[in-house]
Amino acid sequence: MLQGSCLCGLVQYEYSGELGPIAMCHCSQCRRAQGSAYATNSPIRASQFRFVTGQELVKEFEFTAGKKRAFCWECGSRIYSRLDSKPDALRLRIGSLTTPIEAKPSYHIYANSAAEWYEFTDGLPRYAELEYSPLV
Repeated sequence: MLQGSCLCGLVQYEYSGELGPIAMCHCSQCRRAQGSAYATNSPIRASQFRFVTGQELVKEFEFTAGKKRAFCWECGSRIYSRLDSKPDALRLRIGSLTTPIEAKPSYHIYANSAAEWYEFTDGLPRYAELEYSPLV
């Protein structure tokens, strides 16, 4: 069982499944939404994710039609994103986990959109678009 929360701790969740491959997304939307060089995400099964507390504080923002980014209304922490076209999957923001994990990032996506100041030094594969995963 993995556990996670927002920064203020009012939103807490549990996930009972396995994480999918961890991707670092460099698209301009993720960079702006995270305020960082990339967002670190893992596809997960929506049916195995549940809020423990604070579900009423979770708001979803839709910038791109059909894609929603969920965050804590109180502190602004990102929790997951989801696509209307894939209701069985979420893309969990790995930074919101409070449970230690052994999994490491697998690759970079939208690497061609990376910030000009970011330097790739980890040797991981880089893809121009979203990777394929059976969970997403």
